[in-house]
Amino acid sequence: MIGSVEDRISQADTLAIIQKLYDEQILSQKEGNLVLAMLNAQTLAVNDKQLEEQLRARMLIAVLERLRYEIK
Repeated sequence: MIGSVEDRISQADTLAIIQKLYDEQILSQKEGNLVLAMLNAQTLAVNDKQLEEQLRARMLIAVLERLRYEIK
């Protein structure tokens, strides 16, 4: 799943990834909502869309890497 995240990711694509993790029972609803809250545009609060998407991608990759180690 990490491979699907490039150097930038939109809020909509982030939602799709978190939904898939929820559907596969890797994240609970509460955990998914916390990640989405952390990665939404209002929380990131940068005025540059490219920078926002880059920041979101780095943070999402960090979450996915952590999940990968916990699942093993």
